[in-house]
Amino acid sequence: MVSPGMFLCKGANVFFCYKTSITIMLISSSTDFHRSCANAFTLIELLIVIAIIGILAAIAVPNFLNARIRAQNSRVMADFRSLGTALETYALDENAAPWDAPCPSGDHGWASCFARLTTPISYMNAILPDPYQAEDVIEALRAQPAHFVGARLSYDYATIYFNGGLNSPSNTWLTLYGRSLWRIASAGPDKALTNDPARRWVSPPYKVSNGLHSLGDIVYSQENFLTK
Repeated sequence: MVSPGMFLCKGANVFFCYKTSITIMLISSSTDFHRSCANAFTLIELLIVIAIIGILAAIAVPNFLNARIRAQNSRVMADFRSLGTALETYALDENAAPWDAPCPSGDHGWASCFARLTTPISYMNAILPDPYQAEDVIEALRAQPAHFVGARLSYDYATIYFNGGLNSPSNTWLTLYGRSLWRIASAGPDKALTNDPARRWVSPPYKVSNGLHSLGDIVYSQENFLTK
């Protein structure tokens, strides 16, 4: 690039003017480069920014997860109240809660039991899946569609009829649910159902007071419905 100032030079001064112009251009470019560098982040500044972002993420992610668990817990309890109302209305009409009779496979069909609340009389509009899908039993029950709402497990359901009967309930049922005709349960935040071979729930129930991430199943019985 030739500076316009070169054309003012004459004779022997042409080379000198050209050299001077190049020198000025180099000095100007060097000045611009250093000015640009002065405006850029240093490595230490970048590391500080990355560290701050990491700290904020470490604070925000657990809060987000906790908020999600609280929202799912609220949904479970709302579903339980809706199911409780439907079950009690059904029991008033039929003088019994929907039976949890075994499927041909010998296990309970939870979704099939709740289906009795939707047809032929609609005590509720749809069968509700558990927001906390029990990862420990999904595969084991995959061949038994009576447990599922589409591809999702419904809430677990059990009655006094299949746990000793009205006149002689099992000790496990009496201890956990008193004289309740029915019990609904969700896998809870640990996404695991703890049942003995007879499918009676014997693990301590989930309690928020033990921590949002505590173990146990969220349990709701007729006794809970009538006393709250």
